[in-house]
Amino acid sequence: MLISRMNFAVSSFVNAEVSPLAMMEFELRLTEIMREFLRAILQAVLNRLEIAEIEQMPGAIHHAGTNYRRMSEKTPHTNILSTFGIVELVRATYRQGSSGKTIAPLEKALGIEQAATPAALDMVGREMAATGASQKRAIEAIVELTGAKIGAPKLRKLTDRLAEQMSPF
Repeated sequence: MLISRMNFAVSSFVNAEVSPLAMMEFELRLTEIMREFLRAILQAVLNRLEIAEIEQMPGAIHHAGTNYRRMSEKTPHTNILSTFGIVELVRATYRQGSSGKTIAPLEKALGIEQAATPAALDMVGREMAATGASQKRAIEAIVELTGAKIGAPKLRKLTDRLAEQMSPF
């Protein structure tokens, strides 16, 4: 599908009248196609990091002074912000007790926090700084950069997390 989109973009450009507008549209189309290609690669690689059969994973883990039990099935985290857009990660989760807090060790290992990759979290911080902490403009910039639409509540969670990380400095 991405190859056909790329071929269409190229043929549309070479068969159109040469102009600055045509060049700009072609470049933007290529950027969008490549972002989707890279998003798909990122998602595929992340989903291969964990053992496929959940039964082969440890039945229990100890994290931050607490014991967790493995859940019976992997679950998808469908809204992780990356610099290429939204990715879905199907991962094992572990629960504290019978109805307590759940954690996903793979997400912790990857540094995924507040449903954002480390690079996406860095990008959000840079955009907030560049826009003078204007939520509206930062959200617009994130959409321009990633193609992903996030709301003000998610932006605030991400910036709060960044503030926590930066407070020791």
